[in-house]
Amino acid sequence: MEQNFRDNLTEFFELTKTKPWGRLLAVQCTANDLIKWRQDNIHETLLNVLNTEGWQTESSEDWSGRNSSSDIFYIFKVHELWKSIRLNGTKSPVHVHAEAGYNNCYFHPSNNKIEVLCEYFPELPITVLWHDYDLLQQLYPQPNLNWFEYLIHFEITDEREYRELYNLDPNDEELELIWGWDWVKNIISNDNAWGKLKPRARDWRAVEDHTGDPRWDNALFLTVTDRYHRKAMSHNQTKLKDIIQVKPGQAKFCGKWYDTER
Repeated sequence: MEQNFRDNLTEFFELTKTKPWGRLLAVQCTANDLIKWRQDNIHETLLNVLNTEGWQTESSEDWSGRNSSSDIFYIFKVHELWKSIRLNGTKSPVHVHAEAGYNNCYFHPSNNKIEVLCEYFPELPITVLWHDYDLLQQLYPQPNLNWFEYLIHFEITDEREYRELYNLDPNDEELELIWGWDWVKNIISNDNAWGKLKPRARDWRAVEDHTGDPRWDNALFLTVTDRYHRKAMSHNQTKLKDIIQVKPGQAKFCGKWYDTER
């Protein structure tokens, strides 16, 4: 069963000060600064949904507790994220992670959020979280590790700074925040770790065993995720016909027209 690990943020930042591993950075940017690494699934998934029989009457309330890998769930989630960002900006962090040893980056647990930002709000100012690992910078250097250098960025050194980035409130019932952190060596290959709360094995597949090296032994991973979209889907009781407008050869979704001819 997937599980969370440690969630005491004070302890995380105390360890960061006593056992250096790198820096947790807040980077001020726009989605355009990250667009070269995003996945671009919105258009194709929309076409898949439009080719599903009876798609018009599918309800967000019915899908709020279902499998997140479904095309219909994805479209409802994208719409809720688009609506929330349009009205309130980003309400929880976008996480950017390096693929160790390769000139690539991934977004997790915020992959869908960066898709929405790139697709609909490419110029919106956002602050993203970046783990700047000494191990990767010094032993697995790639150009992607310095993507943030020309942007305004600062190190987060305590819990207060971390929470203030997004006014993160653990009692916010709308977001339902879930925290998690641990040593990378403890969670990178643990099959029971929830994927949103760990570096993905693919990201670190090029990293060899560096036991005894403090750059590896001290390396920490921190994240926060939320259930905002599921709660919004449950409360809004929206049908797909309410959020997708179709006409011959085109469909309008999240304020944008898409061609429907494959």
